Amino acid sequence: MRLAFVWFNTNSPVGISHGVLILARELAQAGHAVEILHLNEELGLAEDPDTVVTRLKEIAPDLIGLSFASSHASQARILADRLSKELPEVFILCGGIHTTLVSEEVIDWPGVDAIGIGELDNGPLVEFVNLLASGGSRYRQTPGFWLKHNNEIHRNRLARLPNLDNQALPLYELIDLDRLVQAKRGFGEVLAGRGCPFRCNFCQNHALVERYRVSLGGTPAAWPYCRQRSVSNLLEEIELLRSRAPSTKAIMFGDDRMAFDKTWLADFSQQYPARIGLPFIINATADQIDEQTAALLEQAGCNMVKLGVECAPGRIRREVLNRPFGEKLIRQAFSALKRYNINTMAYLMIGIPSEKSQDVLATYRFCASLQPDAVRVSMFCPFPGTKIYTDLVDKGQLLRSVGVYGFLKDSILDWPEEMQLFLDKSLALGAWLLNGHLGGQVGEKSQEFTDTIFATDRETWKDREYQEELKQHSTKLLDDFRDKSLKYYHAPFPERPDYAFLAIQRRYPLINVDRVKDDPV
Repeated sequence: MRLAFVWFNTNSPVGISHGVLILARELAQAGHAVEILHLNEELGLAEDPDTVVTRLKEIAPDLIGLSFASSHASQARILADRLSKELPEVFILCGGIHTTLVSEEVIDWPGVDAIGIGELDNGPLVEFVNLLASGGSRYRQTPGFWLKHNNEIHRNRLARLPNLDNQALPLYELIDLDRLVQAKRGFGEVLAGRGCPFRCNFCQNHALVERYRVSLGGTPAAWPYCRQRSVSNLLEEIELLRSRAPSTKAIMFGDDRMAFDKTWLADFSQQYPARIGLPFIINATADQIDEQTAALLEQAGCNMVKLGVECAPGRIRREVLNRPFGEKLIRQAFSALKRYNINTMAYLMIGIPSEKSQDVLATYRFCASLQPDAVRVSMFCPFPGTKIYTDLVDKGQLLRSVGVYGFLKDSILDWPEEMQLFLDKSLALGAWLLNGHLGGQVGEKSQEFTDTIFATDRETWKDREYQEELKQHSTKLLDDFRDKSLKYYHAPFPERPDYAFLAIQRRYPLINVDRVKDDPV
């Protein structure tokens, strides 16, 4: 069969769909012809239905797979309906995290013939396509798929989770990988494993685990849900990535928590420097980071560890987010990484349900006390299928039913007007709110700056001339801090105001951020 994947990545930072590329490899190895349309404005293909339909008509596929997250569900629905009318003979299959978590919604969309739910690599999708191509009805019983037939919906159980030891390598040949890496500032992104053992209310992991529990029975440990690739398989992919993308200057591991197995990490710390040798960044959780783990990460060449701090310890963290780890464990993790000269990033969220202004300010205060090298502040965004999303819908607290992944300029929750304005300002002033807790001249000047802004009304805050005045004043303050070699946070990338970086001298400079010899930013 001839297949075309459409993967949605518009109005958000350039990303890569590992799932689509892995499935493409398996389908190609099974003898099918595969094409990929990566919808991203920066890479040259915007989410314009006319253009997408025209390109798909040129490809003339037998099956079109739409892969999307919750942020692009509405666009995917429109495209599926359009394709069913203009390419009526083509089989339309939807997949991705949104489809898995709200399956009843997506299977009911006009134009959709089937949906794939859960992880479909290592056999399920290839089996489905092979059976579909051979004719007959056996494809309707394939685990991992729901199908429409004669006005009925066939709901099959989920396929078993794949073993990742020898995971198929992504079919990078189908995309302009080097251009994508350049758009990601030289970062090549890979996944060392899948799954997370925690059940935070805002994260889709707990909803995924529940889907598998209902379908497969047992517990996550029996499937298992948390898995890691063999080191050799992972490094083989990175070598392939580098050969296809010469612009790669660092590796970003996109897993939820990469360093959870010390035996695996010890093997990785031996092989990675010898075979790859590029600086890399990982995500981790505070419970993973101790002296031994930090030492192994430094040995491997880790430049940064990103940790989900989310909010200050207290009621919001415990009761609303169901986020594990107390203040002591978080501080220990940051301290251990600093002792081994590994840079740190803290993920923060504001606009969490039931938050008060003092809760938001406490989050910034707590984060500043950790003094991470980088901070990313996000406006809270509930994802369909999660517990917290369902609770908000039941209470009628959502202004929009689907959030947008990435940098949100305002909250999609129904806040009182005064709190909404406070949140808008708090997000825009992230670096300055951190600076206000650094002490000395930086703390004093930053506190004066933010106090003045919080005192303005909405009309003044939204005024363009006022915004320009703030920009000029903030630039002047930052120039003064820099000239005096003071420690302060700044947001150097206009297109990513959600990121702030600490201006200090480091043993290992922040990639793309710190100015170092022969590596201008």
